[in-house]
Amino acid sequence: MEQKDISSANTKIKIEDLILVPVKEIKRDPSNPNIMKPEQMAALERSMLSFGDVVPIILDQNKMIADGEHRLDILMKYGFQQVPCFIVNLKTDEERRMLRQVMNKLHGSHDPEKDVQEIRQLYDKELLPELSKLLAKDEDHFLKVLSKSYDDIPYKENNDVETGEIFQVVVECKTAEEQEDTFNKLVEEGFRCKVLTL
Repeated sequence: MEQKDISSANTKIKIEDLILVPVKEIKRDPSNPNIMKPEQMAALERSMLSFGDVVPIILDQNKMIADGEHRLDILMKYGFQQVPCFIVNLKTDEERRMLRQVMNKLHGSHDPEKDVQEIRQLYDKELLPELSKLLAKDEDHFLKVLSKSYDDIPYKENNDVETGEIFQVVVECKTAEEQEDTFNKLVEEGFRCKVLTL
């Protein structure tokens, strides 16, 4: 397994070669804490059918899965005998577990205003049903976010359009992450929200 170095002034980042590994050689970890519900697995399958297998499986030097068990299941369902993998040389099994934790949990946060704008673009192109399937979320979830963020999309509750006086509260947040969390909590509680960055 050849490794290439990308050097900068202060760090070196190893770049592993992508290789095809026979499925029968890959070892599974029954203690994997990342569990997907059937609807999430169906959404992952739709995503892979729509966009391809764009995230390789990560194995340690013993070919034990560090990340990608669900993607492997889907590839096997479609008859793949070999799958693209990165093989990472790790010192201990604990490092493999740490890598799995990072891969499953380290994600950026969405700027709520930009997120709503992007969802709005998909809504305008009538792509919310497809997004709903790809994320295993009900389409109403996205419509609710849009309707509480834009006045021009009617929001109905109990078949009645919400009307009447509007009272507003401004919540100051210290970070974009806090803003996103607050926005999402208020939307989930049924409040109509707009994001402002002052």
